[in-house]
Amino acid sequence: MRRSLPQQIATAVLKDYLESGVLNSGDRLPSVRELEQQYRASRSTILAALGILEQQGAIVRRHGLGCFVAEDAPRASSMRPPHFLGYISPSTDSELMLRIYEGVEEAARRYDLHVLVASVCHDYNLERKQVARMIEAGCGAIVLSPTTRTPQQLAEDYLNREFLDFPIVLVDLAYPQHKRPRVVFDNYHAGYDVTTTLLRAGHTRIAIMRLNPDPEAPFACRHYAVEERFRGYCDALRQAHIPLCEEYVWTLQSSAFHSDLDAEHLERLLALPHPPTALIALEDIAAMSVTELLLERGVQVPEEITVTGFDNLLPARNFHPAFPTTFPDFRKAGELATWLAYSLMKGETLGAITYMLPVPLCNRRLSLKRRHFSREGVGSADA
Repeated sequence: MRRSLPQQIATAVLKDYLESGVLNSGDRLPSVRELEQQYRASRSTILAALGILEQQGAIVRRHGLGCFVAEDAPRASSMRPPHFLGYISPSTDSELMLRIYEGVEEAARRYDLHVLVASVCHDYNLERKQVARMIEAGCGAIVLSPTTRTPQQLAEDYLNREFLDFPIVLVDLAYPQHKRPRVVFDNYHAGYDVTTTLLRAGHTRIAIMRLNPDPEAPFACRHYAVEERFRGYCDALRQAHIPLCEEYVWTLQSSAFHSDLDAEHLERLLALPHPPTALIALEDIAAMSVTELLLERGVQVPEEITVTGFDNLLPARNFHPAFPTTFPDFRKAGELATWLAYSLMKGETLGAITYMLPVPLCNRRLSLKRRHFSREGVGSADA
């Protein structure tokens, strides 16, 4: 099977400089820039090739000095594919990222790969640096869960300009603009199915949380999954011949949405002449937070307002009152992304292939809507 470009260049360097006798043990290889020009490859590809050579014991790298031929450097015929896989996530304290990592590790053991892990603390610029470090460390491919982007970052995304000949597979928070192999979730149908389920239960006044879509908003980030769910919500209402009510849209101002769950906005929802009888939260943590705010105000959940979440997070599984959520298989996403990365490491050509995984509902408890409360808080039968 055809080898990847970094592997091909690593083999060429062995042939051109070691097997040919041009260089001997302890001699210095040409600089990265010189190798870029000689092999007409990008810096990231050359660094990946040097990482492969270092992993195989052919060269040693000395910080600030360059690469040198190692003692007993192997011949090109003994070269094996690199056995390091990189996994980069937005954070290390996210349950969902840990689920993906479990899948990555499970598949990596199957393919005899060692996983190098890095976190970027939701920092776009640090993400790019970690990709470069993984390549330089000799990883044969990277599984990357991208952090959220601002509109400007998305328009100038390094993933579409740099490391183009290096195998990078995106998982979960990938955007359509990314021309890379992707493993994503069907968040459109997640939003559609949650809304449809509430409609079938008798709810016609359904509120929803979303992030501010205004690109000029402070700290604006385009969270593609949230926007896809909102699009599914709008389409479900439209098909039910229910107009979108802007008053039912709870717009949060930043991706740090937990700090935005203020009581003031909830009070505005409850004070509407026809307050919502259901609320679709951003995800499970937000669903728990808003449920606690409602209960503090004496609102019965789910009898007066049904709250739903997304992602089936561990803290929500024993939360009372229970609420409907979704059950995306993040572990499966990690396994599939690793399989794609391994295929790329072996030289297969995949292009910008996209695998979209379903998001089934986890209907822990869904109350039929029977009552609503007026501005004064007096319960009455819904018309």
